[in-house]
Amino acid sequence: MNINQRKILFFGIQFCLFFLVCLLLYPKILPGYQEIVFYMVEPLLQYLTPNKYIHIVTDAKVGWRIDVFEPEIGKKWFFGIDNQQLSMIYMNLVLVPAIFLATPVGIKKRLHLFCRGVSLLLIVHVLSVTAFVYVWSTFYPIPEKHQLCQHIIALFSPGGQVFAVVIWCSLTWKHWFPKSGISIHAKEVNKIGRNALCSCDSGLKYKRCCGSTV
Repeated sequence: MNINQRKILFFGIQFCLFFLVCLLLYPKILPGYQEIVFYMVEPLLQYLTPNKYIHIVTDAKVGWRIDVFEPEIGKKWFFGIDNQQLSMIYMNLVLVPAIFLATPVGIKKRLHLFCRGVSLLLIVHVLSVTAFVYVWSTFYPIPEKHQLCQHIIALFSPGGQVFAVVIWCSLTWKHWFPKSGISIHAKEVNKIGRNALCSCDSGLKYKRCCGSTV
């Protein structure tokens, strides 16, 4: 088994464990996380729709209830976005922490990558929710545009899953494909104990990682 295979196996086992933990924590984390997203979305919506006041709240029956008030014409109305569409956006809240925490690097780097990945994911969620609500609040009152709303929502719903993988790949690719340099490792044999952690930050012992090729 070469180094890459060891890393993949090490990653796969840890990913399954972290994914199960994140999946169990997901229902408890989601309500608070949504409030943070809503808090950041509403100023963006106010900027995009200055002639409307839009407020987002969670509803046990609907999912999201979006209250819209148009002061110029004195009109109030609301619409809902169901939980099935929302789960498509937020399921990457389980995927991203799991893949970053399972990445075979040192603990400090792992936590650093995790924080960066979750921060980028929050930005993706804010933009996705803003697009959702903006499209619906703009076109929902027009029956002829309902089909357009469905198409745009279908675009943004799975987009979060794609972005989750893109974020992870963009931040961790260098840890999966480090610069080759067997001669350098050969010079470091005397400096690194065979039972010490490998300098490539894989989290494995040197003798089971880069030391196995020397």
